[in-house]
Amino acid sequence: MTGRSIHSSELPPSVLQQIRHAGTGIVLGPNSPLLQLRKRPEKWEHFEQVKLFEWADTPAIRLAHPELEMLYAVPNFSGRLGRAPAKQGAALKAAGRRPGIPAISLDVARGGFHAFRGELKVEGGSMTGPQREWRDRFKAYGYYHVVAVGWEAMRDELLGYLELRHTQGAGWARQSRRRRSPRRTYRSTSPMRSCASG
Repeated sequence: MTGRSIHSSELPPSVLQQIRHAGTGIVLGPNSPLLQLRKRPEKWEHFEQVKLFEWADTPAIRLAHPELEMLYAVPNFSGRLGRAPAKQGAALKAAGRRPGIPAISLDVARGGFHAFRGELKVEGGSMTGPQREWRDRFKAYGYYHVVAVGWEAMRDELLGYLELRHTQGAGWARQSRRRRSPRRTYRSTSPMRSCASG
């Protein structure tokens, strides 16, 4: 088996850390996807995010922080690493995809904030214009928004957020104060059936 040795500067920090922990060198084959990482920094963010969710899905972590069941990612691309073809991109945009939406969401209220939104970056990465606009919108509407470099920093941000004072949802507070309200039915102009709220 032949392979090409690569310099450590060509790998993202998280991969280097894993190699140091393993105490081995690395030789990659000519078709190894790791060889493409140095050309595609957005893929580095993908692998950092994978590490974050591997940590969050660990049974011991879930036991200690059951709120993490509400942690999810918002993939803002075509479903594969890279750009969507024009036709697929147009279909996704029509279905509601918005550029710049934070990739990490934790829909748990803490410290007076509605929920947590996070943007994960790698060393040297920076926010795009649309990401800055969404950051400002989320903060204006009462969301906790962070930008973290590396999955460990995002993990620390999530744990810090979960340590904030528990916030009961506004809907829960209104419902607990309300005695009985009459059942209302709303008619919609869409062909879907009407929905009732209590």
